[in-house]
Amino acid sequence: MKKHLKLSIAIAALILCKISTVSATPMDFKNSVGVYGLFETPVVGIQYQRWCTDRLGFQTTGFVQYDQSDFTYSVKDGLSFSLSGELQLKLFETPFGNRSGSILYAWFLAGYHGFATSQYISPVGEWGEPGYIDGYYQSTGFKSNAILGIGFGFDIMFLNHLSIPIQFGFAGEFPTNTNAGFCVGTGIRYRF
Repeated sequence: MKKHLKLSIAIAALILCKISTVSATPMDFKNSVGVYGLFETPVVGIQYQRWCTDRLGFQTTGFVQYDQSDFTYSVKDGLSFSLSGELQLKLFETPFGNRSGSILYAWFLAGYHGFATSQYISPVGEWGEPGYIDGYYQSTGFKSNAILGIGFGFDIMFLNHLSIPIQFGFAGEFPTNTNAGFCVGTGIRYRF
């Protein structure tokens, strides 16, 4: 008797869970988290996205990285981090049945990129000889850049909770090592 009661409760709980996921569509989930990269910019890392209204949303992306390798001669060794925010305006939305859909949106990006730079100082003298000084990295300071961008994107949603954002547009950073140009980004997110 106890086994039948436990089994009945377990089956009822599973049915209720299944009914709630069948009735929800990807458009019903307003939040998402995942990883993202906007190539040719420092906008990469962990991402949080939210639709605040039916037409207006935002997302934030950030990363922190530290690299001090003795095997590379990079001028960007050291600390590097980025934090950006994006305002999104929904232009069009299409559901594909109960479990899939897509959203077309315009995006406006603003962010901050900070990074330490270093310079490799070459060895002095001959290795193994008296007076030899090994090569090393010397810090050349900390740089700060602003990031700005604008473009369009679409979010492909499937299996109710997974989405793949694809964005394209123009972005750049300044004043240190100023660059701007066409960019494309993508990632994968879990919607909830």
